[in-house]
Amino acid sequence: MPLSPTNLFHPTPPTPIQRFLHNPILFLATYIYTHQPPAHRPPPPDPSGPAPIKVVCISDTHNTTPPIPPGDILIHAGDLTHDGAGADLSAQLSWLRSQPHAHKIVIAGNHDLLLDAAWASKASSTKRRVEEEEELSNDDNNDTTSNTPPVPALDWTELTYLAHNSTTITIQNREIKIFGSPYTPKYGTWAFQYPPPSAREIWHHAIPPDTDIVVTHGPMKGHLDTSGASAAGCADLGREIGRVRPRLAVCGHIHAGRGREEVWWDAVQDAYDG
Repeated sequence: MPLSPTNLFHPTPPTPIQRFLHNPILFLATYIYTHQPPAHRPPPPDPSGPAPIKVVCISDTHNTTPPIPPGDILIHAGDLTHDGAGADLSAQLSWLRSQPHAHKIVIAGNHDLLLDAAWASKASSTKRRVEEEEELSNDDNNDTTSNTPPVPALDWTELTYLAHNSTTITIQNREIKIFGSPYTPKYGTWAFQYPPPSAREIWHHAIPPDTDIVVTHGPMKGHLDTSGASAAGCADLGREIGRVRPRLAVCGHIHAGRGREEVWWDAVQDAYDG
């Protein structure tokens, strides 16, 4: 069946029986973990206290511009575009700038190719090498002309772009520290990727311990990371987030894993994450 925008961006998650047959041990561990009542729940908000801060989380828009609910903070967890074209990036940033949220936090994803300087440099070197080979093979020695459009200057006005670093914002007289990173385990030849053996080097003590919100393009292993019937998240990222224990962790990347999950920093959590 050909991929339509609907099943490409909103793939159907695997059924429980598919997940069980693929990996029975992981399925049972996940079931026990998600059905274990937490040792404690946070108290409800105090009506006389400060007003809650509303954080709106989106990701993987891939050139689309869906309606976004209002809030105080808007977070885009990467993959603004489908193939990282400069014009598409500009259009997505323009759309985000038009949103009314007081603070707008953006990270890149593996599809946002031109935002990865290392990927762009490698692609440029490959392109130059191909053009030189074409020029040498041209009997008339004519110059070759690239069909690649120039990359426009990107306007980050009113947006905060994070690339494996942090920012602190003030809202309702409260300081909130946010860490953002685009990196994901290598899959194909996309941007901002690391080989799995380098995961610890990427994540070990990468996030400041006083971080309130962590935004990563990829998920932790075992948390909203179901791709097909497999878990596609990063265990080292999970260990780092477990060390920091932020109030909120936001991710994207795995379309079929979309959703919301409550995480409890207790013994069951530690055992599940390993």
